Amino acid sequence: MTTNEPYDIEEPDLSIPPALPGEVEIRASADELFDLIAAELLIAAEQHVHLGNEFNLAVCGSSTIERFMERLMYDPDMRSFPWDRTHCWLLDDTKDASRFRRLSDTLVPHSGILEENLHDASAAMAAEGFEHVLLDVGSCGRVGGILPASVEEDTCVGADTINRSTFIGLVAMGSEVLELLNSLEESGDTPLPVQQIQSGSGTTKWYLSATTHEDEHAPWEE
Repeated sequence: MTTNEPYDIEEPDLSIPPALPGEVEIRASADELFDLIAAELLIAAEQHVHLGNEFNLAVCGSSTIERFMERLMYDPDMRSFPWDRTHCWLLDDTKDASRFRRLSDTLVPHSGILEENLHDASAAMAAEGFEHVLLDVGSCGRVGGILPASVEEDTCVGADTINRSTFIGLVAMGSEVLELLNSLEESGDTPLPVQQIQSGSGTTKWYLSATTHEDEHAPWEE
């Protein structure tokens, strides 16, 4: 039996956010959440560069963060971003370096970043920490490229290095991910990767949305 009536999708109640270590920001949609993350990233970069420093941004290679980076390229509010004073580090990659190629294809032709200031996951492995880190959270408990079970072929910066960063932003979108975050206190003795990430001396911030980008931009089906 088919019907043209819309599905009744129950979104998680975010009036009481999950108990998470650090600051928590909630937005009604993934688009609004991306706007907030971009605005705060711009402020952080401009403040850092204003002090005469270069800005070190580290991102995971997930599809969510990849989409966010693409969005920065056409967002008119991000035109003043100081890409020429920014180093961008990729935190994880596959054996064939496909994530780095996609990041390079996104940033180098459009942002104004110097090509030599774009660093792959192997280079990031030697870093001691970063000014600003952006990771997403998966429903399995992964954070960025750090999985519950490691994949030997992949290159991935570990939690210890990430936790030495000044700012860590964790992007959690969708009902399944929020359900996971709400259940973390009840998890077993072995912590999930998402439970291992927290800035040791800086800021940890969670960005939450009940919807994902796919939810909001899925094509209509007959």
